[in-house]
Amino acid sequence: MRRRVGILVGVGMMVACQSRQAVPGLFEFQCAGGKKFYVDYGASYRPGKVPEKAVIHYEDQAIAIPQAPDGKGIRYSDGLTTFRAQGDAAELVTRVGVYERCQVVR
Repeated sequence: MRRRVGILVGVGMMVACQSRQAVPGLFEFQCAGGKKFYVDYGASYRPGKVPEKAVIHYEDQAIAIPQAPDGKGIRYSDGLTTFRAQGDAAELVTRVGVYERCQVVR
C-alpha cells in the first residue's frame, strides 16, 4: 500500500511541479543546507482543518504518517518519521537525517 500511495502522489507532485500551478494540499518546504521535502495532505485538504494523516516525500521516499497530539502547531509522527510545523516554519526528522530551519515555498 505504501508503494502505491507513493507512486500516485509522486505523479501528482510531478504534474504540480511541471505546471507550476497550486495543487490543494501539496506543500514544498526548503530547508537549511539546500534540502527540501514535500507534504501532501490529499485532495480533500481545507485550510484551517488539520488532516488526520500526511504523506511526506523526501529523498525518493513517500511515507504516510498519522497526526499526533502537539501543544502548538501541527505534528505528524509514526515513531520513526516526525513532521512538525507552526506557521510557515517546519522541521522533519527521519531515519536518514534531520531537515532543519525549513520554510514553506510560496
